[in-house]
Amino acid sequence: MPRGGTVVIALSSDADMLNPVLSSGSNTGIVLQFLFPDLAEHDFDSINGIDRLLPSVANSWEWINDGLSLVYHLRNDVFWSDSVKITSHDIEYSYRLYSHPKVASPRRNYLNFLLKNNSGQTDFDRAIETPNDSTVIFNFATAYQKNQQLLHTQLNFIPKHIFEWLDPEDVRTSLRNLEPVTGKHFKFSKWERKQELVLVKNAKWKIPHEAYIDRVVFRIIPEMTTRIIELKTGAVDIVEGLSPEDAKDIQKNNPNLRIETQPYRRFEYVGWSNIDVELYKSSKGKTIRPHRLFGNKNIRTALTMAIHRDELVESWLGSFGQISTGPISPAFRWAYNDTLRPIPFDPARAKTLLAEEGWTDHDGDGILDKNGTKFEFTMTTNSANPRREFALQKIQSDLKKIGIVCRSQLLESNVFNSGLRNKEYDAFITGNNVNMSIDLQPQFGSDLERNTFNAASYRNREVDSLLQITASIPDVQMAGPVFKELQRIIYYDQPVTFLYWYDNIVGINQRLRGTHVNILSPYYRYYDWYISDSAR
Repeated sequence: MPRGGTVVIALSSDADMLNPVLSSGSNTGIVLQFLFPDLAEHDFDSINGIDRLLPSVANSWEWINDGLSLVYHLRNDVFWSDSVKITSHDIEYSYRLYSHPKVASPRRNYLNFLLKNNSGQTDFDRAIETPNDSTVIFNFATAYQKNQQLLHTQLNFIPKHIFEWLDPEDVRTSLRNLEPVTGKHFKFSKWERKQELVLVKNAKWKIPHEAYIDRVVFRIIPEMTTRIIELKTGAVDIVEGLSPEDAKDIQKNNPNLRIETQPYRRFEYVGWSNIDVELYKSSKGKTIRPHRLFGNKNIRTALTMAIHRDELVESWLGSFGQISTGPISPAFRWAYNDTLRPIPFDPARAKTLLAEEGWTDHDGDGILDKNGTKFEFTMTTNSANPRREFALQKIQSDLKKIGIVCRSQLLESNVFNSGLRNKEYDAFITGNNVNMSIDLQPQFGSDLERNTFNAASYRNREVDSLLQITASIPDVQMAGPVFKELQRIIYYDQPVTFLYWYDNIVGINQRLRGTHVNILSPYYRYYDWYISDSAR
């Protein structure tokens, strides 16, 4: 296999800090996967739709105490980039930081299932045991789904010997977050903020083998147009998030490039607030009443019928997307309900359903009304997202044809996302990047304070009961029938209009070989990458 060379990856924004305990940005996560160790490595079985785990720092793992404890057995031959041995104590210390309120890790909720003390805090003296350097034991408050237990114990960890001298409140400001000691195939080299971040090979890391390339350079290029130009000229090797139009142009006019896709991880939907958002906000979440327009499932179903999703997919995504019927990825064959068919585009039937609920054009002005109230509302999404802006314009046009006024509001992404969490919008377009371990609780659980990602404020007791069942079944694949029933209920309730699954389209320079873009990541098995001999 050819060795050496540099791979240049274009990112839309800079990393925030190089510490997995603290990081929050998606681009930061891309960089961190090259730098910090994992107990196990993910591998997706596309035939059966199963996410499997392969040994990494952990040679093996097992459950004891009737599923209340998960034991990882670690390798004895792995080291941090400063040559200090990686041990179980690094993992235990990292989890203490994840949990500490002064550290304020965005992944603190991953520890919710560990043993608690009387005050409701994680009891680390009992929750995580390290009987020796190569054994770490996680003890849970209750036995629950094994895949979820694995997910909650797979957080990246950091070197204890570097950070243990700091007070937890000083961890966030440590210079080691900018020049980290790492433990994986690459080491930190240099960082010019908002320009580029350079990593160099760690030849001592051989799990499962050392990286073939010598350097990875992340170039920060905010504008997609510029990223594509740099890809076409060969200045960068990888750009993800291409539009279908850009992908088609590259396939037609750039033989020096190729297109690979990450399928079935991302979907977008129209959220219809199931509750009165103004009343919810003014009562500080204490009073919940159905939304005057969208609190009725027949109306939500009518709205779905009125949106021409086939046309939306064909005109924007083409072969890089398909209509969605629910929140579980079609890639998870054992859990995906393939008996559900997309609700068809049927504006006539939509108008009939609306009329049955009292919404007709009583005054002849072309707008549906009921008891003197016009059927009009504002739909919000984030700006600088052409796909969502196109969808919003298409939905406005479709709804206008059946007598509904849909105004548009575009907000900067951070402002928009904050409003979603606070449940401020009547209607909105957003999306999800699904986890490899299925967990519908955050998006569909009825406890609105706890489940902040349930932006549509959907509440259904039967769904809550089924969610509890899925969490309690140890073998996740045994929960397949329950997940299918969950999808059926959500499908008929239509708390949101599921629009489409869309591929993450990745442009790659032909000189870079050995790539494995798949559902897991565009950077999956990056240590297999190599530069072709013809490009040297």
